[in-house]
Amino acid sequence: MVVAKETRLQEILEGTKQYHVPLYQRTYSWGRKELGRLFDDVVSLAVDRASDAAVTHFIGSIVLAPTPSNGPAGVQEYLVVDGQQRLTTLSLLLAAIRDHRRETEGELHFERINEKFLINKYEANSQRVRVPWSGGVWGVGVAP
Repeated sequence: MVVAKETRLQEILEGTKQYHVPLYQRTYSWGRKELGRLFDDVVSLAVDRASDAAVTHFIGSIVLAPTPSNGPAGVQEYLVVDGQQRLTTLSLLLAAIRDHRRETEGELHFERINEKFLINKYEANSQRVRVPWSGGVWGVGVAP
């Protein structure tokens, strides 16, 4: 049985998890139009949350399926059935924010974003990156 539930993006990105895009999914292909819509959603949510921290905003669905290799411990692995473009774009946005904060505010901010949202710090190379990206390397300190 498949159960849909509302989940905060933070819950998807935090923790010891890794997301795999199955081969049947299209490659990353979002252009300016899709990126602009998602960015507008993120900015709108940030503005709304500045006055009310409880505000939420639907940014689209992400459908995940646990992989058969999931066990009681270690990295929980999921197949991204739907939402790969969105999940990848949000991870790229976090990587850009991470890099900008490193340049403007120092190493602590780089590590905080990297470890909280982008990597599984203490995992082996194959499970280190939370959202593996076939288009290239995420950035300093993230590539396996």
